[in-house]
Amino acid sequence: MSSATKLNPRNFPRPPLCERTPRHLQVKWNDHVIADTKDGYWVLETHHPPTYYLPPASLKVQLQKNNRSTFCEWKGAATYYDIANPAKPGEVVKNRIWSYDSPTSGFKDIKGYLCFYAGPWDCFVDGEKVEPQPGDFYGGWVTSEIEGTVKGGPGTDGDFQEYGSRRRRWRWRQAGQETSPVNLYSTITKNTIDNCSLTKKERVLAAIREPSENLMMKLPGELRNKIYGLVLDTNRNIYVRAGTCRVGNRFSPGYKRWSSEPSLLRVSKQIREEAASIYYLDNCFTICVNTREIERACMWLYRIAESCALQEDISFGFSTV
Repeated sequence: MSSATKLNPRNFPRPPLCERTPRHLQVKWNDHVIADTKDGYWVLETHHPPTYYLPPASLKVQLQKNNRSTFCEWKGAATYYDIANPAKPGEVVKNRIWSYDSPTSGFKDIKGYLCFYAGPWDCFVDGEKVEPQPGDFYGGWVTSEIEGTVKGGPGTDGDFQEYGSRRRRWRWRQAGQETSPVNLYSTITKNTIDNCSLTKKERVLAAIREPSENLMMKLPGELRNKIYGLVLDTNRNIYVRAGTCRVGNRFSPGYKRWSSEPSLLRVSKQIREEAASIYYLDNCFTICVNTREIERACMWLYRIAESCALQEDISFGFSTV
């Protein structure tokens, strides 16, 4: 792949662009070719590396559809698959491949096409082995042509990671001295969460921002829940913007700053599964919609209930404009 041509995800569109790509896409696992095509699509979205969708005909192995389903605000409901390791048939990997069986109108071209996370197998674009999009939440493929900020990386400021010549080194500081996430983690484990001198932000950094492994998941479940509560319980009403409606301008008394999901819920799927129900059950939300956005707001609520497996009532207020 030519290194002269660079792609800056900051310039990608939103809503995302879906278009056919002639690039040679391959997925290999233990020297076995899982998929191979030059007839795929890529989806380009602001601050995300390209996500590639391969036609079902390119698949060289059998997949087993499972019961997992998630919802994308742009593409609709996603279906997930299990796959057996060709070298070790008894080893099955779950939820690392997905498709959209009934996508929205803007993405009807990728109906049934398969998208692969960049691991545990190896993925290639025109012969270049890709890196996975940071964070293990999104499914983008990072190649050498990507330059600029990419969304999704725990351990980076604001959950963004820099690629290309301007890539920065991120540091954690405690009491005016540089320290690593491991040292911060050790500080927390030697002190109780209630009494340690670290700030709330430093506690979260220490627990979840480790480049090589997710130290958060090494903590006992009760302690993880306490961290989730400290970070996610806002003690205020959270405004959710369901569509494109606005209330006033940013300088008017009636202006409301719309909130998105906290960064903690985007660190990894496992943390999201544990923490999302705490966030949505411990806070109150107001959804502002116009009459044309009510259906979308209901779909958003359904997605939350489904993805979080909520068994309790969530407190929401609706206002129409």
